[in-house]
Amino acid sequence: MTLVAYRQFKGEIPAIEPHLLPNGAAQAATNCLFSTGSLQSMKGGSSLGTMLSNPVKGIYTENGLTFYTWPSDALTFRSPIIDDSFNRMYFLVLSEGVLKAASTLSMASNGPTPIAGNTFRAGVPRPTVAPVLTLMDRTTLPDYPSATVSFDVWYEYGSKAYDQVTGASFSTAAAFKSYTITKPARGAETPAEATAVVRMIVRSGGSDIINSLIRPSSTTRISSLPGSQELSLVDGSSLTLNITWGAEETRAYVYANENTWNEVGAPSPPATISPTYMQDVKITVSASDFTGYRQFQRHVIYRTYGTTASYIGAGVSGSSPNYIDASRSPSAVGSSLQSEEWDPAPTGLQGAAYLPGGIFAVFKGNALYLSEPYRPHAFPYIFTTPTAIRGICAAQQSLVVTTADGLYILAGSAPSSAQLIKVSTPQPGIAQRSMVNIDGGVAYASNDGFVLVDGSAASTATSQKLFGRNKWRSMYQSILSDASMRFSFHDGYLVASSHTTGTGFTLRFDEDVGSMTRHTQRMDSTFLLPVEDALYYSVGNALLKYQGGVNQQFDWHGRDEIFPAPQVFGAGFLRGDPVTLMLYMDGVLAYTASISSGYFRLPGTLPRCLRMSVRIRGTGTVQELCLARSMAELQVG
Repeated sequence: MTLVAYRQFKGEIPAIEPHLLPNGAAQAATNCLFSTGSLQSMKGGSSLGTMLSNPVKGIYTENGLTFYTWPSDALTFRSPIIDDSFNRMYFLVLSEGVLKAASTLSMASNGPTPIAGNTFRAGVPRPTVAPVLTLMDRTTLPDYPSATVSFDVWYEYGSKAYDQVTGASFSTAAAFKSYTITKPARGAETPAEATAVVRMIVRSGGSDIINSLIRPSSTTRISSLPGSQELSLVDGSSLTLNITWGAEETRAYVYANENTWNEVGAPSPPATISPTYMQDVKITVSASDFTGYRQFQRHVIYRTYGTTASYIGAGVSGSSPNYIDASRSPSAVGSSLQSEEWDPAPTGLQGAAYLPGGIFAVFKGNALYLSEPYRPHAFPYIFTTPTAIRGICAAQQSLVVTTADGLYILAGSAPSSAQLIKVSTPQPGIAQRSMVNIDGGVAYASNDGFVLVDGSAASTATSQKLFGRNKWRSMYQSILSDASMRFSFHDGYLVASSHTTGTGFTLRFDEDVGSMTRHTQRMDSTFLLPVEDALYYSVGNALLKYQGGVNQQFDWHGRDEIFPAPQVFGAGFLRGDPVTLMLYMDGVLAYTASISSGYFRLPGTLPRCLRMSVRIRGTGTVQELCLARSMAELQVG
C-alpha cells in the first residue's frame, strides 16, 4: 500500500512542530498558492515601467496608466469630492508631516513627483488680525431712501398759535441730523413773549415716519426709527433743528479667507461697534499669509444681528481690503458662519487615513484630528489618547487606532458625534504601514502577532494558530524592530512585506489557517487600485503589478511523516508539472532528482528511515504526489 500520499496541499503553520502538522500542511512554504487544493506557484510582478523617483516610496494612480511617485514614504488619497472639478488628490509625505493637495493633471506614465507650484497645503489660513471697523454717516434713511422732510413753523403763546407757516423754507446742514429753518415774520397781533414751535414731518410712500413737535430749550425724544432719536431746537435769527440718533445695536464682525478652490477657512478674531440707524459700517480686513496654500480669492464678512450671537454672512471683499455693510437684517440667502473651528490640519503629522463619508483622519503624537465631511481643508475635531498613536486605519464604519499601550476604536455616524473607545486588547501597534483594511475589518501587526479587528472586537486567535508569539518574533523580529513591516490586502490575501528585506508572507483569510506561504519579494511601497482590482508595488524605481507576471519558483516542504517501524521507499507517482523532488530521511537530505508527471522509481540505495519529509520545487502545478515501497503498492493504493 502507498505509504505517503499528498492529494491536497496546504500552507505553512509555523506554530506547530513538523511531525504534528495535519496532513497536507507544510513545515515551510515559499511562493506557493493553495486556493484550489493543488500546489501552485505564485506569479511574480509584471513591470509597469521605470519611475522618475528612485526609490519609489509612495505611489498614486487613478487608472494604472499615469502616476505620481515620491522618493520618501508617502500616504496618498483620492479627493473626497465627488466629480472634483479641480482634479485634486491628497498626500502626506511623512518626512514633511504636512497634508497637501495636488492636481492630477500632471501625472504621467513615468511617475513624476508633484512639483512645488502644483502642490498646496490642504486648508485655508485663519486671519490673525481682527477687522478694523469705522462708522460711515448716511444721507438717506436705510429703509426709506426716498423719504422727504418738511417743517411747519409757528409762534405759540399760551395755547394759541400765531403766524403759522406750512412747509416752511429750510436749508440742510446734515441730512436727517441738522436743519436751519426760516422763522415766520411776526404779525401785529403776535405777543412779544410768543416762542417759535416747529413740527418736523418725514414722509415716505404717503405715510408719516416722523411727525413731532419741537420747542426751544427742551428735548423731544421719539422712537420712530431704530435706536430712538432726540430732537432739539435752537431759537435765534433762524431756527436750528438738531437730531441726535441713539445706537441701533452693538454688532460683532469677523472675516474669513476663501481660496480659489472656494474653500472657506476659520474666521478672524472679532471686533465690535455700535452704529446708529443713520450709519453704515466700513470693515477693513488684513491680508493673511498664504505661503504654501492654495491662492487667496476673497474675504467673506460675517456679523451678528440684533441680540443673537450667531454670525451671518454679510458680504464679500475681493481684492479691496474694505467693505461697506449697509445691511439692517440678514439676507434671505445669507449663510451662517460654519467655519469657526475650520483650521487646517497641524504640521508634524505622522499618519493619515481616509474614512467613508468623505472624512480625513490624521494624527500627531497622541492627538487625532478629523476633518469635516467632504472638506479636507477643515479639521475641527480633536481626540486624544493617553499614549502616542502609532497608526490609524479605516474600517467599514469606524477608525481603528493603535497606540503605544493598546487599541482604540473611533466610532460614530459623524465626526461631531464620534467617540473614542478603548478595546480590551493589550496589543500595541507597530506603525501606520503595518495596518490594512480587510473586507471591512482591519489587520495590524503587533510584537505578539497580527491582530484582526472586526467592529469593536479584536483577536489574535488566527495569528496564534499560525505562529504563536515566540515563532512570530523569531521569524519577523528584524522588520518589527525597524517598523518596516508593511501590510497590504488584495484579492482575499493579506500580504506582509518590508522595504528593508525580502522577508514576508502571504495569507488568505477566507481559507483555513493552513494557507500561509512565505515570499521573498522586497516591496518599497504598495498601492491598491480598487477600480482595477490591482495591487501595485515598487522595488527601487521599478513599478510592478502584484501577481501579474510569470510563475516564480515555489518551494514546499511537507510535514515530517513518522513511521512505527523503519521504512524504505522504492517508487513514486507525480501528477502535475515537472518538479525537483527532495527526500529527507531522519533529518538528512537523502535524495534529489528532477521528475516529471507519471510513475518513477527511487534508487535502491535509499536508507531505511523512521522519519521522512518531502520537499518540492517547481514553477508549475502539482495535483498529487505519492510514495511507496514498490510500484505494485502504488498501483494498489
